[in-house]
Amino acid sequence: MKNIVISFLIFVCMVFGMIYSTRYMTSVCNNLLDKNSKLEKIIKAESWDNGYNTSVNLLNTWEKEYDKLTIFVHHEKIDAINNELLQLTQYVKCHDKSESLAKIHVIKTYLKNIIDSEKINMQNIF
Repeated sequence: MKNIVISFLIFVCMVFGMIYSTRYMTSVCNNLLDKNSKLEKIIKAESWDNGYNTSVNLLNTWEKEYDKLTIFVHHEKIDAINNELLQLTQYVKCHDKSESLAKIHVIKTYLKNIIDSEKINMQNIF
């Protein structure tokens, strides 16, 4: 009987851990997607000084969450987003609209991919 209770408690802890990690990743990625969308609007308006500050703010937000996300997500996805963000800040600094918008789109795709790949659904279970 004691083994059943211990096993059940471990199972419940695992379920809560999965729910927490999924919600945490989703909220972080949605926050980054919102900032990314704001940056996209700023770049389309060609407000480069504001765009550079926003891109640096986006990078700083990413760096704060970087260590925590590496626990839950594959490192190659995290490293790819990190590289794209670093390139984005330089493209915005150099006033390169087409490359900046391309990098924003790539970052948006990576973030959405992380959200989709970490959801609890039948496709990700099997």
